[in-house]
Amino acid sequence: MAKGDHLIAVMRYYTHHGIDIGDGTVVHWCSDLPSTNHGSLSDLLARKVSAAIRRTSLEAFHEGRPYYVSNHPNQFDADRIVERALSRVGETGYHLIWNNCEHFATWCTTGQHYSSQVARLMGPLRGRITRALSALGDRLVERVVSLAGLTFPTQLPDFSLLRDLPSVEDLLGSYPAADALSDG
Repeated sequence: MAKGDHLIAVMRYYTHHGIDIGDGTVVHWCSDLPSTNHGSLSDLLARKVSAAIRRTSLEAFHEGRPYYVSNHPNQFDADRIVERALSRVGETGYHLIWNNCEHFATWCTTGQHYSSQVARLMGPLRGRITRALSALGDRLVERVVSLAGLTFPTQLPDFSLLRDLPSVEDLLGSYPAADALSDG
């Protein structure tokens, strides 16, 4: 392991990511709450709510679990990775899907805000979510509009009036500069 390495600790339900600062410390998302039931899902969720990007010891990062280095193609040099990691110490706003430890470590090393864990999770769910929202869409919109005290249109406006409007080509054809545009 070396300064600027993207470290990955293998936890019970997930992998945890951080940046090796090169002096025995790691910058990563973590909580200052003590673990009450090490490894349980409820403990994990409680700790994530109070998470911030912090600089801790390597041991506090991996919590006695196995860990390894992840290499990225086209990653920044070690000094820039460390600089990026340290620039975010104290940041809050952890989100399991949109802003987690892998997003942070990947951003530090490559500039990309990306989590392969989230991508793997969301891939199969994306189609299901889209189908469910489509099925609920009209009814849900109607209900929300109704609750807001607004009226919901029950039929689309009559667009047949647009049929008699001139086309863009007809409009441009009557414009003197249209020939110049079509030649170039």
